[in-house]
Amino acid sequence: MLNIRKKKDKSPIVFEEDVILEENPEHHKNDTIKAPGDQNKIFGMLNILRKLVGVKDLINLRLSLPTQLLDPISNLEYWGYMDHPSYFTKIPENDDPLERLLQTLRWWVVKDSKYTKNRVVKPFNSILGERFFCRWRVEREPHDSESSKSQSSSSSVSLTLPSNVEIDESEYIRVEYITEQISHHPPVSAFSYRCQEKGLEAVGLDHISAKFSGLSATVSSGSWTKGVFVNLSTRENEEYLCTHPTAQIVGWITANLKLICVGSLHVICPKTKLAAVLDFSEKNWYGKIRDVINGKVFRYNPEKHHVEKWTAKTVPDDVEILATISGQWAGQSYINYVGGAEGVLLVDMDNVTPSEKVIKDISEQTEFESRRVWKNIAENMIENNFGLATKLKVEIEEKQRERAVEREEAGKKFVPALFVDSFESGKPELLPDAPINL
Repeated sequence: MLNIRKKKDKSPIVFEEDVILEENPEHHKNDTIKAPGDQNKIFGMLNILRKLVGVKDLINLRLSLPTQLLDPISNLEYWGYMDHPSYFTKIPENDDPLERLLQTLRWWVVKDSKYTKNRVVKPFNSILGERFFCRWRVEREPHDSESSKSQSSSSSVSLTLPSNVEIDESEYIRVEYITEQISHHPPVSAFSYRCQEKGLEAVGLDHISAKFSGLSATVSSGSWTKGVFVNLSTRENEEYLCTHPTAQIVGWITANLKLICVGSLHVICPKTKLAAVLDFSEKNWYGKIRDVINGKVFRYNPEKHHVEKWTAKTVPDDVEILATISGQWAGQSYINYVGGAEGVLLVDMDNVTPSEKVIKDISEQTEFESRRVWKNIAENMIENNFGLATKLKVEIEEKQRERAVEREEAGKKFVPALFVDSFESGKPELLPDAPINL
C-alpha cells in the first residue's frame, strides 16, 4: 500500500517547471510564472500570490503547481468528513430526537479535527471521472440505552493492525466512502458515506469557492453545494441538512497553512422540527481565547422559519431554545440544556484520534481510482524526485485535456460512472450497478 506521508526536507525547493495559471480554461490561455532555480518555498509562494491578487474565484482558476508545493494525496481522499466514524454510527441510536440532533452536530463538528492539529495541505486536483473508495471498521460497543447526556462521546476508534492478522469483520460496524469527480470546470465531486447496518447515509456535492482577502484565502461553499444530507432510514427517514461554515486559510507568507473557521454552521431536521446553529469566531471580544464557538439548539417551524439564513445571534425570540453551546472549536465545547444538565461535553478535539482507512491495494484498484492515478507522482515526491514528479503530473493533466477534446469532437458529454447524472438537488444518488470497489 502506498505511504502518502512525504519525507521532511528542509533544503530549498527548486522549481524545475513553470507554474501555469489559466483563468479561462476553455481557451487554454496560459499565464506562466517563472521561478528561478535558487528560489525557496516561501518566495515561490509569494510569486504565486502576486499573480492571484484580484482573481474573483481561485477554484475556477486552472492552477498547475509544481509538485514541491503539493502533498502526495488526491483531493478526493484528503477532503473527507469521516475521520471519526464512531460519531457517525451513533447518530440513529438514541430514541430522543434532541439527542439524535446533537449527535449529528457532534459528528459535523468533529469531522474537521485534522485542521485543528495539522497544517492544511494542497492535494492533487482530481481528474474528471476519478474515484476513491475506502471503508472504516468501528468497534462494536455494548448497547447503552442511556441518553448522551451521560456520555462524553469523545472517543473515536483508531485501528492499526498488522497486515497478516486475520480480522473477523463481524466484530465491527462497517462504514463506507464512495466518491467521484463529476466536474472539472468547476471542480465538483459527488460522495456517499453509508453504514448499511445502521440504515445511515450522508450524501452531498463538494464544490468550494475561494478568494484572496489581504494575506488570507476565504473558502466557502460553491453554487453546486447545497449541504450534506444525512438520512436515517431506521428513524422513518429523518433527514438532517448540515451546512458548512466559512473558513479562512492563513499562513501563506510562511507556506505553513492553517485553517480557521468563521461564520456559522447549521444542522436542521424538518421532520423533528429541531435545529442547531453554531457561530465561529477567531477570538473572543478581549482577544485572549481563540477559535470560539457559541450556539443555540431550538425547536422551529419549518413552514415559517428559514434557519439556514440564521446565525446563533439572530435566532428569533419566537422559537423554543432547548440548549446552548459554548467552548472552543480547536478544544472543548459543551452543551448547556435549558432547565437541565450543564457542561455536558459536545466534542473534545484534544482527545480524538482519526480512524484508519481500509483501502484496497493499488494492484486491485481500477484505472481511475485515486491512488492508482497518482501512484507514480506520489512515489517520486516521497523520494524528493520533484522534477520527474512534476513532469508526470503535467502528462496526466495533458491527457485529461485530450480526453475533453475527444468528447467535444464526438459530441459527447462526460457521464459519471457511480452516480445518477442529475445533481440539481445537491443529493447525489448512487447507480444501482455502480462499479464500487470496496
